[in-house]
Formats: sequence, structure tokens, C-alpha cells
Amino acid sequence: PNLASYKRTIAIATTHVWARSLTEQEIIEAVRRGRGYFAFEIFGKTDGFEFGIEDGVRLWLPGDRIKFNDDLSIQIKIPDPEKTKPSRAKKTTKILITQNGQPYVERSGLRAGALIKIKIATAGIYGVEVTKNNKPWIFSNSIIVE
Repeated sequence: PNLASYKRTIAIATTHVWARSLTEQEIIEAVRRGRGYFAFEIFGKTDGFEFGIEDGVRLWLPGDRIKFNDDLSIQIKIPDPEKTKPSRAKKTTKILITQNGQPYVERSGLRAGALIKIKIATAGIYGVEVTKNNKPWIFSNSIIVE
């Protein structure tokens, strides 16, 4: 196969945004606000990946700034690139939640499709890195908790 094909090249590194709709204006706004993540989709599709901070009422996304309170939790949904049932998927995924660029919480042996919630103890800048089969896979933009 052609190593420089468009399909192969685009699969190596992709940028995704969470936009309200697929209009040009909404996509530009999502990019401007930092509502996105970078992925090496050569290791698996990232459809269904979620990263946010919630308080039981509202969900904030990367690019948001929020005030700290005792009800905040990080919420991450692991993609299921093979579209298999989570109960049958192999445990090959690891997440690293960072706070201010330093490791905060690490979870490994996660199944595709898993939903993880981690309580936030202090203010900081939170992001997430996901590896699959010990290979770099997904890197989110951050959420600032003041």
C-alpha cells in the first residue's frame, strides 16, 4: 500500500472538536474555545470519546473555565473502536488524568465503552491522556477549575 496515501496520512493524527452543530460557524467557535482533542486514530477510532467535568446538573467541556465546588467530578467515556459490547471488549486502555500538567489519577485495564468518574479535590487545570495497547491514542484539551 501507498504509505503516503491521504487515507493513511489522515489516520495518523486527527483533531476533533465538540461543536453544537456541524455548521462552519459552530465548528470555528468550538476550535476557538478549545473544545477538542488530538488523536492517533491509526490505533483506533475515537468515536464516542467523552471528557468533561460535571456537578450532577451541568457538564463542562474542554476549553471551559468553572468555579471549584465540592460536587465536581471528571467524567471520561472510553471509545469503543471495534464497536463490541463493553463486557466482551479487551482491557487494553489506560487513562491518565493530569492536574496542572502533572499526573493526578491513573486507571488502567479499562474496557472499551467504560464510563469513569473521578471526584475533583482541588482547583487546577485538568486534562486527560488515553493510551491503547501501550500506544499513545487520545490527548484532550484542558478544563480550568478556578
